[in-house]
Amino acid sequence: MLTFRFSDRGLLILSVAILTCIGLLAIYASSSVPSAQRTGDAFFFVRKQAAAAFLCFLGIFAFGHVPQRYLDRLPLVLGTLSLILLALVLVPGLGGK
Repeated sequence: MLTFRFSDRGLLILSVAILTCIGLLAIYASSSVPSAQRTGDAFFFVRKQAAAAFLCFLGIFAFGHVPQRYLDRLPLVLGTLSLILLALVLVPGLGGK
């Protein structure tokens, strides 16, 4: 009998991938008709979100290969950067047309 064992890291990656696919399915279900009417392509928003998800997965894998000793030096810098990016969400008109 074959048994498969996932490491904690593999199980985490699998879980994130499954949740991402469910999210893409939800985006398709909610936006296929409006995007087909506006752009003529039912997968317009799904493609945009899938491209962003792919870039995020690349970032996850890239940071997964950075040695921990380098990341231990950056908690204040990364925390401050996160707070600044969160504050930018509250700025009206930023990133909009």
